[in-house]
Amino acid sequence: MNLDKNKKEIWGDWKDILFLTIIMCLVVIIKIILTKGGGLSFVDDASYFNMRKSLELIKNPILNFHDNLSFSGRTLIFLPGFEYLNALFLLLFNQFTVFFIIQKIFSALYLIPLYLITKKITNRESAAAATIIGATTPILFGPTTQNVLTVNISIFLFLFSVYSVMFIKKVKISLFILSFLALLATSTLSITLVLGLLIYLVIASIDKLKTGVYLETVLFSGALLLLTYGSLFSKLIQNNALGNIITHNVIREVNPLNAIYLIGFIPLILAVIELHTKLFNKEIKNKTYIYLLFSMSASSILIASFNTNEMLPNLMVLSSMMIILTGVYMKELSSKIKKSKVSTMSRKVVILILITIILTNSAVALIYTNNLLKYAPSKEEIEAMQFLRGNTPKESIIFAQKEYGNIINYYGRKNIVDNNIIGTHNLNSRTTDVNKVLNGISEVEALKILNKYKSNYLLCTKKPKFISKENEECFKPVFANGKFKIYKILCGTKVEEISINHQENEKKQK
Repeated sequence: MNLDKNKKEIWGDWKDILFLTIIMCLVVIIKIILTKGGGLSFVDDASYFNMRKSLELIKNPILNFHDNLSFSGRTLIFLPGFEYLNALFLLLFNQFTVFFIIQKIFSALYLIPLYLITKKITNRESAAAATIIGATTPILFGPTTQNVLTVNISIFLFLFSVYSVMFIKKVKISLFILSFLALLATSTLSITLVLGLLIYLVIASIDKLKTGVYLETVLFSGALLLLTYGSLFSKLIQNNALGNIITHNVIREVNPLNAIYLIGFIPLILAVIELHTKLFNKEIKNKTYIYLLFSMSASSILIASFNTNEMLPNLMVLSSMMIILTGVYMKELSSKIKKSKVSTMSRKVVILILITIILTNSAVALIYTNNLLKYAPSKEEIEAMQFLRGNTPKESIIFAQKEYGNIINYYGRKNIVDNNIIGTHNLNSRTTDVNKVLNGISEVEALKILNKYKSNYLLCTKKPKFISKENEECFKPVFANGKFKIYKILCGTKVEEISINHQENEKKQK
């Protein structure tokens, strides 16, 4: 009986399952409608890297960290859990189903632990309200709408790990171990989780709460984290390649200024009010869950501030914590109104707040998502990539901006540089060289750089100044559409000869 009771407490009953199924289906359907013409054209360049690695695992399930599709090759370390999951589904379904439909299902899974955590702390009604808010929150809805990103599944794993922590005292630790191992193999959010648990231990110790089982959890997860990441990234540490994380921070979908309204302004305010009320109220004896939510919020803010490359997933974590706290606030507000002279108004007030949040969230989410979708590769870009795949040798090295690096690789050609900064050697010089060539320098200088990287083709969005009809013997135009131009580089290493010829031509003209 106790076992059945614990199962029902952890997983909920048929009413919970029905509600979550309906909400998740609505989210997936809306995402499909918004991206119905998108196909396999994704907003984030990293999507093409994730797809390529997933497809490679179908051919060879043994993980290979050596990336042949980068200039001179490189050791490209990444957490493979997400790619293996995609590869598993690729064995059952075609690419469109896995990368377009199933990704949208993945991106809605976070609603399950969001609902369960809120229900654990409050009640079914407040959990339902928090889930609806979570389904319409811009930062949770937008970036995962048309992308193949690790965050699609890692937010679910993170929240489920937090949920499993809540039951460590009641059931075996195996629930936490399984969810943490999955997160550890998939996302660096495992660092956020361990740091959050560590912060919780400090706060709980100050408040003299019992922390025995939580201390064991932190020690276990922390040791496993250090062991896994230490062995995985040891080569990069030795080669000083991890420095790219600090020196090349990239803010993509969000930045600190617009994060407030993407998280949801009203839920953020209500969550802060709830935190302030609970943290500084000495009459409340059991603050375990509030401390846990606060610790995870603090951890996500610290990680996002330290490394802006991790801003998006950590702001998603922060948003989730704020939504749960909003659910707690709405339950507390309802209880207070019921005890007042206007007790009959409690439900109406809560519903009014909920509707206001949903309407404001939905409006921002739609605007934000539509703006993101504009960054998806255009038909012209896809045409250019298809040309490269169909009309160039497989070993061709394409000289292009790093924003096109991953999609060039996805279409089977080598790049010079891309947005996967970890493990890329001489990243500064590569980026500088690309900018020099594409922003216009002399023909001789351009050829020196192009030959340095043994480039076979030059891909650009506007014609470089050094290319003209007079030097088509070096830069042969082979493709052009409304936006992209591709030139075949024919001069090889004859840079000095070109320089002499130019000097002779200038003397004749004089």
